[in-house]
Amino acid sequence: PLQLICVSGTVEERACQIIQGQLLNVGINIEIIATDTGTNVANQKSGNYDLMLNSTTGSLCDVSTLNSFWCVQGSEGPIWPAPDWENLQNICFDANVAAGQDRKDCMAKLADIINEQAYDVPVYCKNSCVAFNKNLEGVKINTNGTWRVKDWSWK
Repeated sequence: PLQLICVSGTVEERACQIIQGQLLNVGINIEIIATDTGTNVANQKSGNYDLMLNSTTGSLCDVSTLNSFWCVQGSEGPIWPAPDWENLQNICFDANVAAGQDRKDCMAKLADIINEQAYDVPVYCKNSCVAFNKNLEGVKINTNGTWRVKDWSWK
């Protein structure tokens, strides 16, 4: 069977079980490998799995996230190696200093490469909910389920 890795005891593990059942209905056997977070990260870095489900990113986020996710160098190369990581990293570097249409063009190139190579295929987006004082402005949830406190201010 194909191996689907995830962190145990999470909503992602439950989603894996649902995916497993749906794929079994069409004749595809999936083995869920649910482990603690540290083991899961090690498994992801090793690349020794068929499928992975986590909620780190739901879509293209921003250049910094993409660069840290796919291109940042560890002692043995990219931490999460993508087949074309050097090209991705160069476009990320360009996008970090670009503005306006040039930045949009860089992001479009990144999206094309990532979507074509299917490095990260969003299966579902987790709902995020934050309660905050009505007099607080600038509170918005980003595509990766986080928010930037530095953007908050009082009315």
